[in-house]
Amino acid sequence: MSIGDATIKDVAEYYAQGGISVEILTGDAGLKAYEPARPVQIPRRRR
Repeated sequence: MSIGDATIKDVAEYYAQGGISVEILTGDAGLKAYEPARPVQIPRRRR
């Protein structure tokens, strides 16, 4: 992994920890594999 790829991965993880949905737009399958998982949305219940 290059320095640029590591930086992209770190920035994506930073925003994902803040609760933001992150998608890495790249043709590089190796870098795309480091894309953070999307946050699970908790369904809202009606009262």
